[in-house]
Amino acid sequence: MIERKSVTVTNVQGALEWLWPFFNDAVEIHNFHADLTVEGQVIEVDMASSPGGGFEGGYGSTRLSTVLPAKTEFEFVVYPDDFLNKIGKLFGMEDTQLGYPGFDDKLVVKTTNKQLLQNLFAEKEIRETFSTLSGFSLKCHVDHNKQHHLFELEMQRAATNYTEFAKLLSGYMNVYYKIDQRATV
Repeated sequence: MIERKSVTVTNVQGALEWLWPFFNDAVEIHNFHADLTVEGQVIEVDMASSPGGGFEGGYGSTRLSTVLPAKTEFEFVVYPDDFLNKIGKLFGMEDTQLGYPGFDDKLVVKTTNKQLLQNLFAEKEIRETFSTLSGFSLKCHVDHNKQHHLFELEMQRAATNYTEFAKLLSGYMNVYYKIDQRATV
């Protein structure tokens, strides 16, 4: 069984400094599970990958997840606009346009509150982080037991490159801080 690591840090930079040695260990980072407590909020980090072998294809995944500390009715999902989504749009599938051309053109956005989501992605740096990703979903939703409101980033590959992971974690946390501000108002 893989051990789940745990650390408490004061900010995202502290989390990245703690994570750095794991990215230098090729075996460790391909099956990595940790709870990062950043400014009092627990962020679950899960990465897994396997190169496959024989007739078996490989797989990879990265997941960042946290339970929001306050109840909110605000939900959203953001994911890349791919070929199947373009076909769906021809048949009436709709997504929300936030008014950010480089962002709206590349991503499908669904939300319960367009204005709040516009505010979350108002900073160009945050939009660029997510509009350049592929194979991901960023969502704020109620868990299947309807007990917790979750904020999650899921990718269909392991983000084993430190620079890429640092950008992901920073972007994720920047959106989280904005959601948390909205939830507690």
